[in-house]
Amino acid sequence: MKYELSKVLGQKKLCLLLALVVILNAILFYGHCTDNSKGYALGDLREAYSRADTLEQEQAELEEKMMEYLFSDSEDHAAYEAISDRMYINRAALERLRQVWGYAEYRESLVAEAQIKQMLGLFQEGFPTNSLMKGAAVYEALAHVQPQGVFLGSAEALLGWKLTDMLMLVFVLAAGLILFTYEKRLGLTRLTRPSYHGMGRLYLRKVLAAITVTAAGFVLLYGGNLAVAGGVLGFDNLGVPAQSLYGYAACPYDISVGSLLDQTFLWKFAWALVCLLVVICVCVSTPEPVLAGAVLAVLGGVAAWMNGTTSLWLRNLSLWHLSGMEKLYQGAVYLNLFTYPLDRLLAAGVFFLVAGVGAYFLGLAFHCRLLAVGARELRLPGLPRLGGHTRLFSHEVSKALGMQKGAWILLALLALQLYTYSNVSTFYSQDEVYYRSYSRQLMGLPTPEKAAFLEQEAKRLEDLAAQLEEMAERFGGDSFQFSQASQTIRDQLDAQLPFQDAQDQYNSLRPGQSYLYQTPYTRLYGPEAPRENLLNLGKLLFALALAAAGIFAVERETGVGILQKTAGKTKRIALFKGIWLAMWSALAVLAVQLPRYWGVFRAFGGLDLSAWANSAQWLTQVPDGITVLGWMLLTYLGWTALTWAAAALVCWISRKSTNTVFAVLISLAALLLPVGAALLLM
Repeated sequence: MKYELSKVLGQKKLCLLLALVVILNAILFYGHCTDNSKGYALGDLREAYSRADTLEQEQAELEEKMMEYLFSDSEDHAAYEAISDRMYINRAALERLRQVWGYAEYRESLVAEAQIKQMLGLFQEGFPTNSLMKGAAVYEALAHVQPQGVFLGSAEALLGWKLTDMLMLVFVLAAGLILFTYEKRLGLTRLTRPSYHGMGRLYLRKVLAAITVTAAGFVLLYGGNLAVAGGVLGFDNLGVPAQSLYGYAACPYDISVGSLLDQTFLWKFAWALVCLLVVICVCVSTPEPVLAGAVLAVLGGVAAWMNGTTSLWLRNLSLWHLSGMEKLYQGAVYLNLFTYPLDRLLAAGVFFLVAGVGAYFLGLAFHCRLLAVGARELRLPGLPRLGGHTRLFSHEVSKALGMQKGAWILLALLALQLYTYSNVSTFYSQDEVYYRSYSRQLMGLPTPEKAAFLEQEAKRLEDLAAQLEEMAERFGGDSFQFSQASQTIRDQLDAQLPFQDAQDQYNSLRPGQSYLYQTPYTRLYGPEAPRENLLNLGKLLFALALAAAGIFAVERETGVGILQKTAGKTKRIALFKGIWLAMWSALAVLAVQLPRYWGVFRAFGGLDLSAWANSAQWLTQVPDGITVLGWMLLTYLGWTALTWAAAALVCWISRKSTNTVFAVLISLAALLLPVGAALLLM
């Protein structure tokens, strides 16, 4: 096992990458512990807890002072900020303390609610009734639990931080890819078949080495979190009941906060081991690291889909969901196992055991089977050659699209985007229906006819409102008859607010601007756009890393680079590779962006591409004269430039690497870690 372990730990570049991941995690977690974006940092609550008895009275006094300040002409901004900061801190502390103070009533209400539902027969016999009875019994057994209103900032910070789970996967992927794909890629694994130790024992040694790397990463990452949390927030009061922790009032287990932390970390380690065994199984069953990365991406997408379903079984069997095992301690929710209410922790434990053992033996079967086959292995079909070997550019493109699977990756990226945007949400409220109807009448540049339409519609709605007032006076206090007689008028007056919005939008247009139906532009450029753009950027960079990480490394790995240097073609080949990668990147951006526009067009209708872009409410900062089509082209160019910069970084990493697996790992980490951190911190 030591020799297998040295294959990972003996690589200086890889160790540097893993060390940077550990340092990055510690820095970001320190920022999480000291973050005051909500108006307070967790450490600020410690002093507020010491004044728990007078905190409500102090908060009321601060609110009075704030009202006095707002109604006065004072310009003492320092006093305002001091009052505001103190109010934020007190409010946050009171939220946590009120959970503790009201725990007994909350627990009793849960029991009473379950008993009442059972007595009234609101649920049919079987699982609903059984789960109610079990939940009531669980919370009745917690009658002796007395939560304490004490400061638990370190536990709250540790359980609320998700980025470490993602960074843990860097160690998992490094161990799996290096130990199980690199040697097979070079054909070295065939030499081990007749070895003394045999295939099974070699596989076990590799798995143990991978587990050791994963365990070391777990200790460094989560141990770093513990060290930072202890240094910044301290580990006081960990012996109090878990129900004392903010957000865990419904915890169905009689455990302390310290035990909750211990169990959560053990579950996370089990989760990391299962992920490792799944990665190993995929790496053993695929011939190349690029293909292994693609399969793992598909499995990750399936896990994310399972996490987003309404089925409790699917959600609780998703490794994406089980990365946050602390959530299973926040309430008594059971799974339906043939009408028996199954505890989610027990189900997770059984799933980890079955998935881990199954992945281990499936990987063992693939390992032994693949070593026994001949030189011809099952691979993805390549592309036809784009010319003979005498055509250098065609040869490089053929290698990139075929051997490096650039074509398959591009097609997979396009298919993923088409699937993602094939069913864009199109929920229409009544106001949206009216607004869309008015927008169809007003779209485009302002005209006298459109202004006349607005005047006529405004007059019509005013007349209807006057008729409604007359009708109300006529029927007096008879609300029933008034409601029946005025139904038609009131239905028509439902258009008042959407009409007012459309009229205000039309009247606010500047010369040169056009009236636009805002909903599709909101979908493309509104508040949800930054997160969606980050997700799409992550997909694009993932595809780029898989397609381009081996662009130079594979030639250094196989010795072809020496032949190229001897022939004096190194610079020319590098130029052709750069041209190909620029073309591929531009196509990849199209594969990411076009399905998004297609999905929005399909759901809401086409955009007015000739209108000024700043006619859209979310693009008001765009200069005059730039059309919607122009803005879309500028956006495409910006994405392409960003992708070219990322491609240049991947090329640099590839040129410095003599190992394709290392190049893929380092490229993925360099490109995806910033995107993942940004998504988690949004």
